[in-house]
Amino acid sequence: MRIAVCSRNRDWEEYMKSGFRMCEEFLEPIEVDYLKSERQFWLAIGQRRYDLVLVCDNPWHKAGWGGFLNQVDRFEKSVTGNSGKYVWKFGQKTILLTEGEIYYIASIQKAVTVYTSRHSYRISVSMKQAQEQLSDKGFCRIHRNCLVNPAHVKRMEGDKLILENGAELRISSRRKKDVKEWLANRP
Repeated sequence: MRIAVCSRNRDWEEYMKSGFRMCEEFLEPIEVDYLKSERQFWLAIGQRRYDLVLVCDNPWHKAGWGGFLNQVDRFEKSVTGNSGKYVWKFGQKTILLTEGEIYYIASIQKAVTVYTSRHSYRISVSMKQAQEQLSDKGFCRIHRNCLVNPAHVKRMEGDKLILENGAELRISSRRKKDVKEWLANRP
């Protein structure tokens, strides 16, 4: 979840930083940009897409920490109603990603992990469940332990797929023909 916080008030900024640090324990990925001027605000809004924009003014209207966490949780639940968002839980954390952020999902010794361009997140589902959730979005199982987003495939070299982020993923010999066909037919 990407959030913009615009405030010229130092108390509000510190309050928001403390609150979002607490949220990071329960919600991933969370990126917060703290913007201190109207110019920074409009530049950031023009360059990035935010899930939530907060403009803070009066520091005496702050909610308690429980209220803060409840508000972020309620917002996260409203965002996940959008079919382009995927939510997984692992332990106490909630992982919220858009389809486009997912490069691939891999399983190593039954530990299933979602990989993005910069991070990886362990999730509490099986590869079969992940495939069921994403197969209608064009994701392809290239190996028993790997599901790939076609939007991030750069090329195929022999028995490997090369992704935009440089990751090289092995294609099983059994699935090689299907992967070639999938690549040829992707939008």
